[in-house]
Amino acid sequence: MKITDAYWEKRNIGVETAEIDIDREDDVAACRKRLKEVTAPYQVVKMPAGMIPMQKMMQEEGFVFMETLVRLRHDLKSCVLTPLQKRLAKDVTYVRMDACGLDVMYAQIDQGMFTTDRITLDGQFDGEQARARYKGWIGDELQRKGEAYQFICRDEAIGFCVHRVEEEASYGILGGIYPKYRSAGLGFLSLFLSIQIEQKRRARCLIADVSTNNMASLRSEIAMGFQIIDLKYVFIKHLQTGWSGGI
Repeated sequence: MKITDAYWEKRNIGVETAEIDIDREDDVAACRKRLKEVTAPYQVVKMPAGMIPMQKMMQEEGFVFMETLVRLRHDLKSCVLTPLQKRLAKDVTYVRMDACGLDVMYAQIDQGMFTTDRITLDGQFDGEQARARYKGWIGDELQRKGEAYQFICRDEAIGFCVHRVEEEASYGILGGIYPKYRSAGLGFLSLFLSIQIEQKRRARCLIADVSTNNMASLRSEIAMGFQIIDLKYVFIKHLQTGWSGGI
C-alpha cells in the first residue's frame, strides 16, 4: 500500500488530497490500519479489480465507489476506419500546439468540455474546481515529458490531445474534440490522430486510461483497436463532511 500526498490537487481543487494505491498482495487488516491514519480531507484509493475482501473493507471504512479505470493499449500497427470516417479524416491534420493553441484549449475546457470525471460527478466539488484540475494537470504534464497537439480542420482548431512519452511507449493523457464539432461525427478523430502521432514517432504502443463513467469514449477506443489490459477500482472519501452522492 502506497500513500502519496497529492499536493498538486491542493493547488487544483483547493483541498488537501491523499492518493492511495493498493496492490493485490496487500493485507486487508494492515490496509485498514493505515487508512485510519490518513488525515487528508479528500482521499482517493485505487486498487486492482476483483479484490472483494478489500472492497468490503473500503465500504466499512466509509469509502464510496466512484469509477472503474480501464487501461487500454494500442499496438499502432493498424487503425481501421469506416468509409465515412475516412472521408471525414481527409481534411484533418495535427500540429504541435503553440501558445495561441493552448489558450484555445484552456478556453474550451473552461466551457465545460469534460463532464464525466470523478471531480465533476462528485457533489462535494463544483465545475470550476473540475476545470481547474484539468488545466493544472495539463500544465504539469507539459512541464515534464508532455506534448500537446492541436487538431486542425479547414484552418479551424477542432480538438487536442496531450501525450507523455516514456522510452518507446507513449501515454494518452487527455484529449478530445471540442463540443462545437462533436455533432458533426468527428469524435473518432481524437483517437485516430493520437494513433497517427505515435505511429510517426515510431512509438512501441499508445496507452490510455478511460473511466467507465465515460462509456462513449470506452466504446470508441475499443472500436479503434485498443485492447483492455488492466482494470482498477477507484474509491473516494471526504473526511470532513462525508459524501451523500448528491449534486
